[in-house]
Amino acid sequence: MWIGAAAACALVVGWALLDESGALTVAGPPSRLPAAAPGQVCVDRAGGAGSLGLFLVSVDPDPLSVTAVWWPTMNDHACRVVSTSGDRAEATALAADIRAAPPFPAGRYNCPDDTGGEVDLYFSFAGGRWEEVRVHPTGCRAFFDPGRKPRQAVGTHLATLAPPGDWARLFSG
Repeated sequence: MWIGAAAACALVVGWALLDESGALTVAGPPSRLPAAAPGQVCVDRAGGAGSLGLFLVSVDPDPLSVTAVWWPTMNDHACRVVSTSGDRAEATALAADIRAAPPFPAGRYNCPDDTGGEVDLYFSFAGGRWEEVRVHPTGCRAFFDPGRKPRQAVGTHLATLAPPGDWARLFSG
């Protein structure tokens, strides 16, 4: 009985972060980015799709701006986390890409080459509200976040926010 009540409580708490469209509300982008670790093997932070929820990854329409936090690829010898920003037009285009993206396919499959990097997108909205989506732009190419069903990250406007270096080279070729 107690386990059932705890599970029900966990579900309610998890859903409290999702609005009716399935968008994940967060506090905003990090105020400080992690320090570089040059000369070491560059591996991004622990991540993963996490548990799947009832909603597909989504972002509400009409964001004011977007902040992209670029976690390093395995080939990034400087091993730096970089942040870029986009205006309302770029944020709106990215949000539309995410909402229009097809669900990620179920089942087993092989993914193309993956550089290991990730991008956290933080969309700002009126009233100080933020929504977050994580992107794997290489390999299986997915939009995801814990508690939500992933979508395929294909044909996005993400390249317009790419910082110089490894990320820009990945999007140019």
